[in-house]
Amino acid sequence: GGGEHPTWGCLLPSKDHAAPDPVMSGAHEEITSKEEYGKLCTAYVAMTRSKQALYVLTKKLKADTTSKNFARLLMLTLNPGSEVVQFGSETWFEKHDLRGEEAAPVGSDAPHIVPCTAGTPHALSPSSLAKKSATSTHSPEGAVRAAFSSDAADLGTEIHEVLSRIGWDPGAADLGSCSEEARRLLGIFLKTPEAESLFAKPGEDWQLWNEKPFDLMIDGQWISGIFDRVHIRKEGDKAAEARIYDFKTNRATPEAIAAEYEGQMEQYRQAAAKLLGISAEKVTARTVPIRQVTSA
Repeated sequence: GGGEHPTWGCLLPSKDHAAPDPVMSGAHEEITSKEEYGKLCTAYVAMTRSKQALYVLTKKLKADTTSKNFARLLMLTLNPGSEVVQFGSETWFEKHDLRGEEAAPVGSDAPHIVPCTAGTPHALSPSSLAKKSATSTHSPEGAVRAAFSSDAADLGTEIHEVLSRIGWDPGAADLGSCSEEARRLLGIFLKTPEAESLFAKPGEDWQLWNEKPFDLMIDGQWISGIFDRVHIRKEGDKAAEARIYDFKTNRATPEAIAAEYEGQMEQYRQAAAKLLGISAEKVTARTVPIRQVTSA
């Protein structure tokens, strides 16, 4: 009643069926764009991990293709004229000491690689260790939370992008391109004493990691994550201490957020200690709530 528009939803049909309708077509284009962008991010990570050489194999496309995928991006970027594009020396491996199976004598202590019988290992994200809320998505409150999860994720991503560009001066934060809600929350947070203390450089011997991704093995488990912000104190060329700060946009009190992500912070401590070559006792990690929510 009251002239309000009804709220409705439907399953998105195939591309051919969605094309005639502007709303359906726009939704299909948006979903496709996000999926392909995610694939490009995955390809970027894979291609930037190489230390010696990189070989990329992809499918052949027609010259007039309009595909929006990794294969076409390579074609547009490299503009090959031929099916093979090469950079560097094809005999790069001759400069390295490569040993075949016969190099290790029988009875030696050479490491033996056991065939993998458990399948490909899967990465564990430290954020997956966060304690789940007792509210089920089957309950009315849980259903509302699920409905807004996409918007909340977008807001969190937007806020993280702004904070990742701040060095040691919070006054340099650029909020011009932010949404109204992100600008409001960041405007309040950046004026708090906690923010002023957080973004202040502790001393000349401190360095900063901002939005630093990592992948490493801890106790046989593949851990993959991203540090929001890490302050690192150096003694000469070596790290001596680290402080990890993880930004959270949850609608909860600081105490509740700290308790929820206790497992994630512990994994971050272990990961930073291993990456920096220091003991975990020299690393602290804590959550930083962006929303100013107080206890009742």
